Amino acid sequence: MPAVMTKRKYNMTDRELELLPLLCLPYKIIGQHIGMDSGTVSVSITRLLAKFKVENRMALIVKLLKLDILNIDQLTIREF
Repeated sequence: MPAVMTKRKYNMTDRELELLPLLCLPYKIIGQHIGMDSGTVSVSITRLLAKFKVENRMALIVKLLKLDILNIDQLTIREF
C-alpha cells in the first residue's frame, strides 16, 4: 500500500511512517536515525500501538506485515 494511502487510511503522521521500518531497533537507536529523543520515540510508538490496537512492538510489526503496510525487507534489523 503506498505511503499516502496508508497515511490517510490509518491517520498516520509522516513521522510515524518514518518510524515503521525502525521498529525492531531500540528507542535510542531509532532516535539517532531520525533525530528524535528516545522519550519522544517511545511516545510515538505508544501512539502507533493505540492506533493499531495492539499491546507491544512485536504485535505491531506483525499487524503491519499482515495489513501489507510494511514488508519484511523494509525492516531495519540491528546486527551484532
